[in-house]
Amino acid sequence: MIEALEGHGLKVYAPRAGRFLEVEESTAIFGIFSQIFGKPDRGDYGGSDYNEFHRWLDTARDTGAALLRQDPQLAHYVQGRKSELATAVADYRSLVGVVQNKGWDLRAPYNIDIMKRELINAPKISEVARKRLMSRAFENTAKKVASEGHPFPLEYVLTRATSVDWNVLDLFYRVCGFEYFKKMFDLAELDDKKVRDEGPVANLGLITQYLARFMDQYLKVITARNLIDETFQRLFFISRTFAWIRACQKW
Repeated sequence: MIEALEGHGLKVYAPRAGRFLEVEESTAIFGIFSQIFGKPDRGDYGGSDYNEFHRWLDTARDTGAALLRQDPQLAHYVQGRKSELATAVADYRSLVGVVQNKGWDLRAPYNIDIMKRELINAPKISEVARKRLMSRAFENTAKKVASEGHPFPLEYVLTRATSVDWNVLDLFYRVCGFEYFKKMFDLAELDDKKVRDEGPVANLGLITQYLARFMDQYLKVITARNLIDETFQRLFFISRTFAWIRACQKW
C-alpha cells in the first residue's frame, strides 16, 4: 500500500508499520540517554527478544557516543548532566554515612533540632545539597507536618536533598535543541515548495508519550538513591524500554 501511494506522489508515514524505537532518531535519543545514565548490565536472563534488545541498546549507546564526538556542545551538555548525577550520588552516600555513624534509622521521623546540623556538616557534600537541607521554606514545612502528626521520614529528607531538578522529559526536550535533532524539526517545517519529512518528528513525538507515561506510572523524580543501585537504569531501560520494543514487535 505504501509503495502504491508513493507511486502516485503521495508521501506516506505509517508509525505503526515498523518498530519506531529502532529508527534513526529514536536510537539516537536513547543512545544519548544511555550516555548520561549508563547502560544497565545484561544480567543472566536470556531469550532471543532480550538479547536482541541488548544488541539494539549497544547500537544506541554507540550512536550516542558518535553524536557527542560530532557535536561538542551536546557533549558538554551531556557531561554536565552526568556530573550532576555523580554529585547527587556522592552527596547521598555522604549523608547516609552520617546517618549510619549516628545510628539513626532512615525510616525514623526527621528531627530538625537534632539531625539538621549533622547533615549539613556531612563531609564534602555539594552546596546544592547543603542549601536544600538549610532551606527555611523546607524547614517550616517540615515543622508544620510534624506538628500535625505526619513528620517527614529521614529518608525523604535525604532523597529530597539529593534529587536532580530535571526529569526524563526535560532531558528529552533539551537534547532536541541540539543540531542533530533540530534539523529534523526544520525539515518538518519546510514550506510547500520543498519536500517535507514529518516522520522523524512524529517518532520523537511518540517518544514523549512513552516518557510521560513512564513518569506518571513509575518515577517522576530522578533521585540519587535510585541511581546508586541502578534501580532507575533497570526500570527505564530493561523494564520499560524493553517492553516498548516488544510492543512494537506486535504491531
